[in-house]
Amino acid sequence: MSLSLAQKTIISSATRGRRGALRPSYNLEPPHYDGIQSLAVQGNTLFSGSRDFCIKKWDLSNHSLGQSLNSAHKDWICALDFHPGSGALLSGCRAGYLKMWNPETCTQIAEIRAHTSPINAIATNSTAIFTASKYVYEHVIY
Repeated sequence: MSLSLAQKTIISSATRGRRGALRPSYNLEPPHYDGIQSLAVQGNTLFSGSRDFCIKKWDLSNHSLGQSLNSAHKDWICALDFHPGSGALLSGCRAGYLKMWNPETCTQIAEIRAHTSPINAIATNSTAIFTASKYVYEHVIY
């Protein structure tokens, strides 16, 4: 299966298995120590967030680990996204904290307590960061 946009392959080389599951064309090593909760991709860089409190930066061009941010949060990492204006990586955790990271150096830029419950999703546009939690309302962070 492959998905292409403007003559460039985004997702490729997956084959359908016996029960309808897609088999990976390669594995990224070393793996997380617990389940992966979130992914964010920008160009040839993939970030993965896990229940092991770790964010990993992967180089998709050579299928290798670029950097591992161990203890990036003090709880499960539930959401990842990129801010389109700055290119910063955003991460949200089960404790309700939102962090901003420099995606090149993987250094933390900022941190805010956005919710008192898990951040389940992050969405952005050029002027705002939206976070979703168990409550009916969403936070809009400028």
